[in-house]
Amino acid sequence: MGKRQKLIVFIGTFFIFGSAFAEPNQQKVKTCEKILAAGMFNGLLEDVCGFEGNVKAHLLTLYDDSQCRRILPQKKVDKIAEDVLVDTKKRITAYSKHTFCEENMQPYVDLKKEFK
Repeated sequence: MGKRQKLIVFIGTFFIFGSAFAEPNQQKVKTCEKILAAGMFNGLLEDVCGFEGNVKAHLLTLYDDSQCRRILPQKKVDKIAEDVLVDTKKRITAYSKHTFCEENMQPYVDLKKEFK
């Protein structure tokens, strides 16, 4: 097999395997984004509602253990933080702080149980 044919086989193999590996990487990005958003939202619940389950800390540990700091660029982290904050403020305004906290109490407790 000539050099040109070897190069074509190499490039073809790269594209075949590269696309196979691209999907899990994209999945990992999505997972990191979800962990980050959940951590930020639950941190707001702890701050605004006074929930005491350290869910934010557990999610931060999961985020770090998953090496998400290496995966998500700071610009994306900032955007997710802004989106979570804006959405949470809208919900508090729409429902009142009391109702917002009451509606999120059980999901928070359920998530807290997942980390025990």
